[in-house]
Order: sequence, then structure tokens, then C-alpha cells
Amino acid sequence: MIVFIAFGDQFLPEPLSKTSYNLRKSITSALSIEEKSDVLDNSKYNNRRGDKIVEELSR
Repeated sequence: MIVFIAFGDQFLPEPLSKTSYNLRKSITSALSIEEKSDVLDNSKYNNRRGDKIVEELSR
């Protein structure tokens, strides 16, 4: 299973290689420790959430 996830996209035929790549990508994103931009506190450099609220209210 580990070989399928880690290296399957390099040597398996098309449907299995795509599945291996997508599985590895989803595991990597699930285990990622990055903070999402919406979770960060607003500051003068990170005001995306506030900008999103203003855009929704102005519609």
C-alpha cells in the first residue's frame, strides 16, 4: 500500500497512476499543518476575510 501511494504514479498504467497521485495529494493536504488564510487574525497585511465580508455586503 505504501509503495502504491508513494511511487504508483511513476510505473503503473493510467487509471491506477492517477488514483495513486490523487490519493497521495489528498493525504498530503490532510496532514498539512498550514494555517488557512481565513483563520488568521486580521492585520494590515492579512485582511482577506474582512475584504470578503465587505464584498458580500456591498452586493
